[in-house]
Amino acid sequence: ASLRYRSVWLMMDQDVDGSHIVGLFYNWLHEFFRPLLEAIPDYVCRFWTPLIRAVPKPSALKSYTFHEFASKVEFLNWKEKTDDDINKYEIIYQKGLGTSEGTEMRRFMKNHLEHTIQLKYSGEPSDDVLSMMFDDKNSDLRKHVLEHDYDAEAYVDYDEEEIPIEGFI
Repeated sequence: ASLRYRSVWLMMDQDVDGSHIVGLFYNWLHEFFRPLLEAIPDYVCRFWTPLIRAVPKPSALKSYTFHEFASKVEFLNWKEKTDDDINKYEIIYQKGLGTSEGTEMRRFMKNHLEHTIQLKYSGEPSDDVLSMMFDDKNSDLRKHVLEHDYDAEAYVDYDEEEIPIEGFI
């Protein structure tokens, strides 16, 4: 058998809900098409768009740069560390894909490799995390992990080309 396409790209909102949908889709693939993931571990890619933008106000255009952030944590880290006067920026929360204008989407697509990350299947470690997070039999373990081991400061580094699915979920 052969596949018509080399990969599937997921374009969801960049917020937590969008990430949940990506996880659910990946779990569905894992449950019903595991041999596909085993044969092509990098079959699934996530196309990301900025969640938050820091746009210099007109008075600061010459001395400040435009910034895009894929997560709230990434933005807060920049805000804490920057020497820039944050009041010189307009901070824009992108509610979802629908808030990106056509010119922005064309820019993203033109630089599509900068806006994609491969969600790699890595065998048993991926199996274990997907089972823990989605299998009904593991609800108590999942509750424990979410209550005690969840790291609210963790985020996906979209500058990377790939991440194992267990690093995404």
